[in-house]
Amino acid sequence: MDARSYTIGSPYTVPLAGKSGRAMIGAILHALALVSLPVLANASWGGPADLEKLSAVGLEVILEGSGMTAEGLTLGELRDQVTVLLRAKLPRLALMELGQIRGDAGLGVAVIVQKLPTGRGYYGSIEINLFRAASIEATGKFSVPSVWQQFYLLTGEPMGARARIRETLDQALTTFAADWYRGNP
Repeated sequence: MDARSYTIGSPYTVPLAGKSGRAMIGAILHALALVSLPVLANASWGGPADLEKLSAVGLEVILEGSGMTAEGLTLGELRDQVTVLLRAKLPRLALMELGQIRGDAGLGVAVIVQKLPTGRGYYGSIEINLFRAASIEATGKFSVPSVWQQFYLLTGEPMGARARIRETLDQALTTFAADWYRGNP
């Protein structure tokens, strides 16, 4: 394997040369879906200490891909679901549009879903990141790194995608809320 391809296992090799990071992820997800993995992954980092003194976040919700057209999931519906879940789970956390944030944090929620070429399934990801302003001690430079993340890879039957996205968002935002409460008792 070299930097221009990613091998899932014989005979699945995905060409990556010339692809952007998002396109590479899409190519890898497509290959994983081809080998029919029902539940792919759940990765996370960060914890309560990374959410201390977090009183407000700018919220950015992204929906990409062709997989939700048939199910009718829209960006507006997704944004509403994320907003309602966050307000219900974290009433003390102020939510603002990303451009209106007064503080030092942004919460990004990205849902990327694609249909399989056969039309008999989907693959995708849900990623939630909290970005906070930081100063790098060694250089004194300002940065906005991701300090907390939940990441899920998904596959399944097309008619179950909408429910799976809702359930996964609820699970991820519950984890975020639990960490927030532990960091802000």
